[in-house]
Amino acid sequence: MPYETTKHIVITGANGSIGSALTRYFSQRNYTVTALVRKKPNNPIENVDYQSYELESNAEMPYLTSNSVVIHCAYSKTKTQPDSNILAANHLLNEARKRKVSQCIFLSSISVLSTSASYYSEQKKAIEQLFNAGNDLILRPSLVLGKGGLFEQTLQTLQKSRFLPLINGGNQPIYYVGMHDLVRYVEESITNDLKGIHTITNPTPIDYKNFYTSIAQQLGFKITPIQVPLFLMKTAVFLNSFLPRPFITKDNLKGLLQSPTLEIDKTAAFEYQSLEAILTNFKR
Repeated sequence: MPYETTKHIVITGANGSIGSALTRYFSQRNYTVTALVRKKPNNPIENVDYQSYELESNAEMPYLTSNSVVIHCAYSKTKTQPDSNILAANHLLNEARKRKVSQCIFLSSISVLSTSASYYSEQKKAIEQLFNAGNDLILRPSLVLGKGGLFEQTLQTLQKSRFLPLINGGNQPIYYVGMHDLVRYVEESITNDLKGIHTITNPTPIDYKNFYTSIAQQLGFKITPIQVPLFLMKTAVFLNSFLPRPFITKDNLKGLLQSPTLEIDKTAAFEYQSLEAILTNFKR
Protein backbone atom coordinates (compact mmCIF):
# COMPACT_ATOMS: atom_id res chain seq x y z
CA MET A 1 0.00 0.00 0.00
CA PRO A 2 1.57 3.35 -0.99
CA TYR A 3 2.27 5.96 1.64
CA GLU A 4 0.67 9.37 1.32
CA THR A 5 2.92 12.27 2.24
CA THR A 6 3.62 15.81 1.17
CA LYS A 7 6.96 16.11 2.99
CA HIS A 8 10.07 17.02 1.03
CA ILE A 9 13.16 15.28 2.45
CA VAL A 10 16.58 16.85 1.78
CA ILE A 11 19.55 14.67 2.73
CA THR A 12 23.17 15.84 2.80
CA GLY A 13 25.86 13.20 2.32
CA ALA A 14 23.33 11.05 0.47
CA ASN A 15 26.01 8.77 -0.99
CA GLY A 16 27.27 7.77 2.45
CA SER A 17 26.26 4.70 4.39
CA ILE A 18 23.46 6.31 6.42
CA GLY A 19 22.63 8.95 3.82
CA SER A 20 22.06 6.41 1.05
CA ALA A 21 19.92 4.23 3.35
CA LEU A 22 17.75 7.23 4.22
CA THR A 23 17.48 8.23 0.55
CA ARG A 24 16.34 4.75 -0.44
CA TYR A 25 13.94 4.43 2.51
CA PHE A 26 12.14 7.72 1.98
CA SER A 27 11.96 7.38 -1.80
CA GLN A 28 10.30 3.96 -1.38
CA ARG A 29 7.67 5.62 0.78
CA ASN A 30 6.75 8.18 -1.87
CA TYR A 31 8.37 11.16 -0.18
CA THR A 32 9.84 13.80 -2.46
CA VAL A 33 13.58 13.33 -1.92
CA THR A 34 16.46 15.63 -2.79
CA ALA A 35 19.85 13.97 -2.35
CA LEU A 36 22.85 16.28 -1.91
CA VAL A 37 26.02 14.58 -3.15
CA ARG A 38 29.52 15.38 -4.37
CA LYS A 39 29.01 13.07 -7.33
CA LYS A 40 25.85 11.49 -8.70
CA PRO A 41 25.98 7.70 -8.08
CA ASN A 42 26.44 5.25 -10.95
CA ASN A 43 23.12 3.65 -10.05
CA PRO A 44 20.89 6.53 -8.97
CA ILE A 45 17.68 5.76 -7.12
CA GLU A 46 14.61 6.29 -9.25
CA ASN A 47 12.58 9.48 -8.65
CA VAL A 48 15.31 11.02 -6.46
CA ASP A 49 16.47 14.55 -7.32
CA TYR A 50 20.28 14.60 -7.06
CA GLN A 51 21.89 17.98 -6.43
CA SER A 52 25.60 18.80 -6.38
CA TYR A 53 26.83 19.51 -2.84
CA GLU A 54 30.26 20.36 -1.50
CA LEU A 55 31.00 20.91 2.18
CA GLU A 56 33.25 23.81 1.21
CA SER A 57 30.58 25.50 -0.94
CA ASN A 58 28.53 28.52 0.07
CA ALA A 59 26.11 28.10 -2.82
CA GLU A 60 22.47 28.96 -2.31
CA MET A 61 19.96 26.13 -1.89
CA PRO A 62 16.83 27.14 -3.79
CA TYR A 63 15.39 23.62 -3.50
CA LEU A 64 14.77 24.23 0.22
CA THR A 65 11.19 25.31 0.98
CA SER A 66 8.90 25.65 3.97
CA ASN A 67 7.81 22.06 3.32
CA SER A 68 11.35 20.68 3.46
CA VAL A 69 12.89 18.54 6.18
CA VAL A 70 16.69 18.75 6.17
CA ILE A 71 18.65 15.72 7.40
CA HIS A 72 22.33 16.57 7.77
CA CYS A 73 24.51 13.43 7.37
CA ALA A 74 27.46 14.80 5.39
CA TYR A 75 30.81 14.51 7.14
CA SER A 76 34.43 14.67 6.06
CA LYS A 77 37.24 12.94 7.96
CA THR A 78 39.78 15.31 6.42
CA LYS A 79 41.06 17.93 8.85
CA THR A 80 40.92 21.43 7.38
CA GLN A 81 41.45 24.96 8.58
CA PRO A 82 38.91 26.46 8.83
CA ASP A 83 36.95 23.30 9.60
CA SER A 84 34.84 22.36 6.56
CA ASN A 85 32.37 20.33 8.64
CA ILE A 86 31.59 23.28 10.90
CA LEU A 87 31.36 25.72 8.00
CA ALA A 88 29.06 23.39 6.05
CA ALA A 89 26.66 22.87 8.97
CA ASN A 90 26.55 26.61 9.65
CA HIS A 91 25.84 27.42 6.00
CA LEU A 92 23.17 24.73 5.74
CA LEU A 93 21.39 26.05 8.82
CA ASN A 94 21.55 29.64 7.55
CA GLU A 95 19.94 28.56 4.26
CA ALA A 96 17.35 26.49 6.11
CA ARG A 97 16.42 29.36 8.44
CA LYS A 98 16.27 31.82 5.57
CA ARG A 99 13.92 29.57 3.63
CA LYS A 100 11.90 28.60 6.72
CA VAL A 101 12.22 24.83 6.36
CA SER A 102 9.88 22.86 8.56
CA GLN A 103 12.49 20.77 10.42
CA CYS A 104 16.27 20.46 10.71
CA ILE A 105 17.78 17.15 11.81
CA PHE A 106 21.44 16.44 12.57
CA LEU A 107 22.84 12.91 12.62
CA SER A 108 25.36 13.16 15.45
CA SER A 109 26.83 10.25 17.44
CA ILE A 110 26.89 8.82 20.96
CA SER A 111 30.64 9.47 20.83
CA VAL A 112 29.89 13.01 22.04
CA LEU A 113 29.08 11.44 25.42
CA SER A 114 32.48 9.77 25.79
CA THR A 115 35.53 11.26 27.48
CA SER A 116 37.84 10.30 24.61
CA ALA A 117 38.23 13.86 23.26
CA SER A 118 38.73 12.32 19.83
CA TYR A 119 38.71 14.59 16.82
CA TYR A 120 35.47 12.99 15.60
CA SER A 121 33.61 13.40 18.89
CA GLU A 122 34.79 16.99 19.32
CA GLN A 123 33.60 17.87 15.82
CA LYS A 124 30.20 16.31 16.42
CA LYS A 125 29.89 18.28 19.68
CA ALA A 126 30.76 21.51 17.90
CA ILE A 127 28.20 20.90 15.15
CA GLU A 128 25.52 20.02 17.72
CA GLN A 129 26.03 23.44 19.28
CA LEU A 130 25.08 25.11 15.99
CA PHE A 131 21.67 23.49 16.10
CA ASN A 132 18.92 24.74 18.39
CA ALA A 133 17.80 21.86 20.61
CA GLY A 134 14.54 23.70 21.30
CA ASN A 135 13.53 23.83 17.64
CA ASP A 136 15.77 21.33 15.84
CA LEU A 137 16.37 17.62 16.28
CA ILE A 138 19.75 16.12 17.17
CA LEU A 139 19.93 12.33 16.87
CA ARG A 140 22.78 10.40 18.45
CA PRO A 141 22.93 6.88 16.99
CA SER A 142 25.21 4.25 18.48
CA LEU A 143 27.27 1.95 16.23
CA VAL A 144 25.13 1.53 13.11
CA LEU A 145 25.00 -2.03 11.78
CA GLY A 146 24.46 -1.90 8.05
CA LYS A 147 26.13 -1.91 4.67
CA GLY A 148 29.06 0.45 4.36
CA GLY A 149 30.49 2.59 7.14
CA LEU A 150 32.60 1.62 10.14
CA PHE A 151 30.75 -1.62 10.88
CA GLU A 152 31.28 -3.21 7.47
CA GLN A 153 34.90 -2.01 7.38
CA THR A 154 35.49 -3.71 10.75
CA LEU A 155 33.90 -6.93 9.51
CA GLN A 156 36.11 -6.97 6.42
CA THR A 157 39.20 -6.51 8.59
CA LEU A 158 38.15 -9.35 10.92
CA GLN A 159 37.44 -11.68 8.01
CA LYS A 160 40.90 -11.06 6.56
CA SER A 161 42.91 -11.22 9.78
CA ARG A 162 40.80 -13.83 11.65
CA PHE A 163 41.97 -12.20 14.90
CA LEU A 164 40.05 -9.99 17.32
CA PRO A 165 42.48 -7.81 19.29
CA LEU A 166 41.30 -7.24 22.87
CA ILE A 167 42.25 -4.32 25.07
CA ASN A 168 41.52 -4.53 28.80
CA GLY A 169 39.89 -7.91 28.32
CA GLY A 170 37.43 -6.74 25.68
CA ASN A 171 34.85 -5.80 28.29
CA GLN A 172 33.94 -2.42 26.81
CA PRO A 173 30.17 -2.05 26.27
CA ILE A 174 29.13 -1.88 22.61
CA TYR A 175 25.87 -0.05 21.96
CA TYR A 176 24.41 -0.70 18.53
CA VAL A 177 21.44 -0.05 16.29
CA GLY A 178 20.41 -1.69 13.02
CA MET A 179 20.23 0.51 9.93
CA HIS A 180 16.55 -0.35 9.47
CA ASP A 181 15.75 0.84 13.00
CA LEU A 182 17.73 4.03 12.47
CA VAL A 183 15.88 5.08 9.32
CA ARG A 184 12.55 4.05 10.85
CA TYR A 185 13.32 6.20 13.91
CA VAL A 186 14.12 9.16 11.67
CA GLU A 187 10.80 8.80 9.87
CA GLU A 188 8.87 8.63 13.16
CA SER A 189 10.75 11.71 14.34
CA ILE A 190 9.58 13.60 11.26
CA THR A 191 6.00 12.35 11.54
CA ASN A 192 5.82 13.41 15.19
CA ASP A 193 7.84 16.63 14.67
CA LEU A 194 10.29 15.58 17.36
CA LYS A 195 12.62 18.18 18.88
CA GLY A 196 15.61 18.10 21.19
CA ILE A 197 18.41 15.56 21.62
CA HIS A 198 17.67 11.84 21.38
CA THR A 199 19.82 8.72 21.56
CA ILE A 200 19.10 5.92 19.07
CA THR A 201 20.35 2.57 20.32
CA ASN A 202 19.32 -0.89 21.34
CA PRO A 203 19.00 -0.43 25.14
CA THR A 204 21.03 -3.56 26.00
CA PRO A 205 24.75 -3.30 25.15
CA ILE A 206 27.00 -6.31 24.52
CA ASP A 207 30.63 -6.40 25.62
CA TYR A 208 33.17 -5.94 22.83
CA LYS A 209 34.48 -9.52 22.85
CA ASN A 210 31.09 -11.23 22.76
CA PHE A 211 29.71 -8.69 20.29
CA TYR A 212 32.21 -9.47 17.55
CA THR A 213 32.57 -13.20 18.24
CA SER A 214 28.76 -13.54 18.06
CA ILE A 215 28.67 -11.61 14.79
CA ALA A 216 31.43 -13.74 13.26
CA GLN A 217 29.66 -16.93 14.28
CA GLN A 218 26.31 -15.86 12.83
CA LEU A 219 27.91 -14.65 9.58
CA GLY A 220 29.79 -17.90 9.17
CA PHE A 221 33.46 -17.16 9.84
CA LYS A 222 35.74 -17.77 12.80
CA ILE A 223 37.87 -15.27 14.71
CA THR A 224 40.27 -15.81 17.58
CA PRO A 225 40.27 -13.23 20.40
CA ILE A 226 43.79 -12.28 21.51
CA GLN A 227 44.79 -9.97 24.36
CA VAL A 228 46.98 -7.11 23.08
CA PRO A 229 48.92 -4.83 25.46
CA LEU A 230 47.94 -1.21 25.07
CA PHE A 231 51.44 -0.07 24.08
CA LEU A 232 51.48 -2.59 21.20
CA MET A 233 48.07 -1.42 20.02
CA LYS A 234 49.25 2.20 20.04
CA THR A 235 52.30 1.19 18.01
CA ALA A 236 50.09 -0.66 15.52
CA VAL A 237 47.81 2.38 15.21
CA PHE A 238 50.82 4.61 14.52
CA LEU A 239 52.20 2.30 11.81
CA ASN A 240 48.74 1.78 10.36
CA SER A 241 48.28 5.55 9.98
CA PHE A 242 50.65 5.46 6.98
CA LEU A 243 48.32 3.20 5.00
CA PRO A 244 46.07 4.80 2.34
CA ARG A 245 42.96 3.40 4.08
CA PRO A 246 43.86 2.63 7.72
CA PHE A 247 41.64 -0.04 9.30
CA ILE A 248 42.08 1.47 12.77
CA THR A 249 42.87 5.07 13.65
CA LYS A 250 43.91 6.97 16.73
CA ASP A 251 40.31 8.18 17.04
CA ASN A 252 39.01 4.59 16.85
CA LEU A 253 41.34 3.56 19.66
CA LYS A 254 40.38 6.53 21.83
CA GLY A 255 36.72 5.72 21.34
CA LEU A 256 37.25 2.08 22.28
CA LEU A 257 39.15 2.95 25.45
CA GLN A 258 36.63 5.59 26.52
CA SER A 259 33.32 4.19 25.27
CA PRO A 260 30.37 5.85 27.04
CA THR A 261 27.99 4.12 29.41
CA LEU A 262 24.50 5.29 28.52
CA GLU A 263 21.44 5.78 30.66
CA ILE A 264 18.66 4.36 28.50
CA ASP A 265 14.95 4.83 29.02
CA LYS A 266 13.81 1.23 28.55
CA THR A 267 10.15 2.22 28.82
CA ALA A 268 10.27 3.98 25.43
CA ALA A 269 7.69 2.72 22.93
CA PHE A 270 10.21 2.24 20.13
CA GLU A 271 11.20 -1.43 19.80
CA TYR A 272 14.67 -2.22 18.50
CA GLN A 273 15.72 -5.31 16.59
CA SER A 274 17.94 -7.84 18.32
CA LEU A 275 21.50 -8.40 17.10
CA GLU A 276 20.42 -11.74 15.60
CA ALA A 277 17.58 -10.14 13.63
CA ILE A 278 19.85 -7.36 12.35
CA LEU A 279 22.46 -9.84 11.13
CA THR A 280 19.82 -12.00 9.45
CA ASN A 281 18.84 -8.96 7.35
CA PHE A 282 22.51 -8.04 6.85
CA LYS A 283 23.24 -11.40 5.15
CA ARG A 284 20.52 -10.88 2.52
